[in-house]
Amino acid sequence: MRSRNRFSYCNTRKCSSRDFKGRGRFTEPTPPLKIPLGRAAKNLIARLFFSAHIPGSFKKKSFVTHYSVMATVLTKDTIKEDDIIQAAEKVFFSMGFGNSKMEDIAKEAGYSKVTVYSYFGSKENLYMALTFKAMQHLIDGMYDTLDKLKGKSGLESFMAMAENYLNFCVSHRHYVDLMLNYLSIVRMTVAGDKLDKISQAMQDSIYYRKIRGIQNVTIDLTVEEIKRGQSDGSIKSQKSPWLIHHTMWSMITGYAKVNYQPSADKFIHADNNEWKKLLIATIRSICMDKI
Repeated sequence: MRSRNRFSYCNTRKCSSRDFKGRGRFTEPTPPLKIPLGRAAKNLIARLFFSAHIPGSFKKKSFVTHYSVMATVLTKDTIKEDDIIQAAEKVFFSMGFGNSKMEDIAKEAGYSKVTVYSYFGSKENLYMALTFKAMQHLIDGMYDTLDKLKGKSGLESFMAMAENYLNFCVSHRHYVDLMLNYLSIVRMTVAGDKLDKISQAMQDSIYYRKIRGIQNVTIDLTVEEIKRGQSDGSIKSQKSPWLIHHTMWSMITGYAKVNYQPSADKFIHADNNEWKKLLIATIRSICMDKI
């Protein structure tokens, strides 16, 4: 009897002559079994699929069919991850990290606690996944801004990036909190040199490591535009590009941190729109060497 638990084009046992016909081609593929699999099993199947040695040639139809099935599996995994991250966003922002439990997140996502743990491993890793999402959102916005301002001066590009960051802080206040919390981790670990200062779960977080890989992207992008502005003459100040960036960043971040109602009309008798205009005007004045 043939094993029923097999790929239509590859068997875990040694393939027999009954599996082939003429010039080493496979027979008509057996319909795949509909067996519910966990994430680990799916990942194992994916590795086997792409790395296994398949003897002889095989029907293109069979390859495309199973490639599509595998792509569907991976897509479903991605959707489930996104569901969990979105649920974590609601729970963390409403209850705070310390008061949140994985059971709460699982309930909000509509999955079991076991499923949530199988995808993220720990609450710390899930929190870092959300922080990674926040940073990636900001980075994507910066790239979009650069793309829209191709051919413009360095000053125009830099000022647009500054306004982009300001708008991000107003529209995504909780994301800013996440990034500032990450900054506290950077300070605590002395930029990652003393990881013993944070929990083992945080050290093991794959998303913590991913964030460390992109944490300076926005700085690098912005500094490059400041340098370009100094080269093309649109930015008059010859102060350090990093100093100009850090001044801009600290001013806007301070606005977001102090102003707990950035989307409101006023904050403690001050008009928010006038406040934002003053920030941007001050940053421009620094660039023009008027301050």
